[in-house]
Amino acid sequence: ANFSKVPSVCIPMGIDVAKYHPDNQQLEDIEMPAACNLLIVGSNDPRKRMKFLCQVIGNLPDNVKQQVHIHHVGNGASNSGLPPIMEIAKQNGIDNWTQHGSSVSDEYLMTLRMKCEALLFPSVSEGFGYPPIESMAAGMKVVCADLPSHNELMPDNTCIPADDAESWSQAIIDLHTDWQAMEDNQTSRTPESSLLKHAMKYDNKVFCKRLTDAYDSLV
Repeated sequence: ANFSKVPSVCIPMGIDVAKYHPDNQQLEDIEMPAACNLLIVGSNDPRKRMKFLCQVIGNLPDNVKQQVHIHHVGNGASNSGLPPIMEIAKQNGIDNWTQHGSSVSDEYLMTLRMKCEALLFPSVSEGFGYPPIESMAAGMKVVCADLPSHNELMPDNTCIPADDAESWSQAIIDLHTDWQAMEDNQTSRTPESSLLKHAMKYDNKVFCKRLTDAYDSLV
């Protein structure tokens, strides 16, 4: 508002999209539960809203809750008055939870991206919002809070209102339904081509081109 007459250009950051493409991976041997495996990436910082997500998962219908398994990558220790994430999960009756810690390798995290059904990302505040775009670059579904700046990276009309617990619950139920259908047909999830294509909009080459065009426009 203070500089309303000054021309401006929005240039989202970029990542090396090829680094996350499913065809370029050396996966690790991680034994996964026979369940609808869902991934969470982030610390126990309040803005990451692990407590909210645990409440949503804890209130899922029993048949869904029993067949969903959460994989958390990040520092789950007590933080800013919050108990450890494992304790928050137990308080909400969640038994199917694996804490992988914050020191996993790139290959380990990529293996989880390839083997889990989706990333759950309820954060209320991010910079560039790397976990969602990295997951989409691997062809992985993302359930994402409709808040900046990570919502700017998502395909149109795919984010969920941040505080709408019912919508978050339904999104997880829908993931479970898709997983159950694959189980019934004895198939497994494959990387989604539409997400791979969408992630290309945020490749480093695109970022550099946008930046070059912005500087050229000033000369």
